[in-house]
Amino acid sequence: MHNSNTQKINKRKKSSAVKSRPKEGNGGVSSLLQNALFGSFVGLLCALILLLAGAAIAIKSDDPDAVISPISLFALYASAFFGGFLALRKNRSSALLCGSLCGVFLLIFFLVLSFFLRGYTDSHFSSAIAWLLRIAMLPVSAAGGFLGMSQKRKKSKRRHS
Repeated sequence: MHNSNTQKINKRKKSSAVKSRPKEGNGGVSSLLQNALFGSFVGLLCALILLLAGAAIAIKSDDPDAVISPISLFALYASAFFGGFLALRKNRSSALLCGSLCGVFLLIFFLVLSFFLRGYTDSHFSSAIAWLLRIAMLPVSAAGGFLGMSQKRKKSKRRHS
C-alpha cells in the first residue's frame, strides 16, 4: 500500500513539473537572439531560393535588365518577412523586437555582402535610395513577426483586455 501511494505522489510531481516548465522561446535575451538568428538564417535560405528562381525567370525574359530590380527587391522583402515570421513563431513572444532583430541581422548580412561585391554589382538606384530600400527590411521583418502571432493568442489577448 505504501509503495502505490509513493508511486502516485511521484507521478503527480512529474506531471506538475512538466506543466510548470517554461515553453521554448520564453527564456530571455539569449533565447530571443537565438530565435532571431534562426529566423535570419531561414530568411537567407528563402532569399537564395527566390533569387535562384528569379534568375531563371530573368534568363527566360526578353529583357533581363528590366526584371532584375523587381525580382531582387521581392526576394529581399519576402525573405525578411518570412524570417521575421519564423523568428516569432519560434520565440512565441515580443513580436516587434523579435521581428526587428531578425531584420537587423539580415540587414547586416546584406550590407556586408554588398561591401564585398561592390565591384560586381551595378545598382539601378542612387545610394540614398538603395539605403532606404535596405532599411525598409526592418519594418517588413517586424510585420512578419506580427503576422507570426497565432490567431488563438490574439483572441485570448482581446478577451483579457
